[in-house]
Amino acid sequence: NHDRANNPLMFFKDKQTIFPRLCKIVPQIICAPGSTAAVERVFSVAGYILSPKRMSLSDENFENQLFSNLKRNVFQVRSNKLKL
Repeated sequence: NHDRANNPLMFFKDKQTIFPRLCKIVPQIICAPGSTAAVERVFSVAGYILSPKRMSLSDENFENQLFSNLKRNVFQVRSNKLKL
């Protein structure tokens, strides 16, 4: 079926025996976000990090700070949802 061949979810479902671990995370990786909230959050955090006083940050330091800040927020949200 042509539609099945063009659907990445179906492709990986067909390949479950070959790529069992990869197939578990594919739906999370290739799905589209339900809203723009996550993207807006990234830009908001980036704006705080690159304040006028901190414009001399290197690209690497900026990226590391952005990543660690967003990762911390993700863990807080997940732990609240899981009641950890």
